[in-house]
Parts: sequence; structure tokens; C-alpha cells
Amino acid sequence: MKDRYLAFLAIIGAVCLLSYTSGDPTGYTIEELRTLYSSGDQSKWPEPHLFNEAKNDFQDIGPLSEMTYPKDNPYSEDKMELGKVLFF
Repeated sequence: MKDRYLAFLAIIGAVCLLSYTSGDPTGYTIEELRTLYSSGDQSKWPEPHLFNEAKNDFQDIGPLSEMTYPKDNPYSEDKMELGKVLFF
């Protein structure tokens, strides 16, 4: 009887694991999203899924402009490495 009970639980567990689907309604991977958003073509971006409360006031920021650096503090590889150490 105990063996049947354990087998039944194992089957139920396997069915649950195999039937799991992601909560992501789009099914995009992180890499796919990175490629779509970095293309700069807003028409390729997936449709946002918003709560009803957010739909009225939602405005997409769109593609970001090129980064500008102040003349008195220009970009350098050393600063990039420092940023990686501090923030990643």
C-alpha cells in the first residue's frame, strides 16, 4: 500500500513539473528581448502588458539617445571598469 501511495505521489509530481509553464505571456527570452529593444526600431518591440490602472497614463520612453559626456569629465575605460566594480 505504501509503495502505491509513493508511486501515485511521484506520478502526480512528474505531471505537475511537466505541465509547468512560465508566467510570461509573451514567451520571449532575455536574449530575444535584448535584441529587439537594442535594435532601436520601436515597431519590433513587443506590446506591453499593463495593469488596468496603468493603461491610461502609460507612455513608452522609446529608444534612448546616444550618451553624452561633459567636456570636463569625458568617458574613459578606467571609469567604465570602476563603474563595473561599484555597481555590478
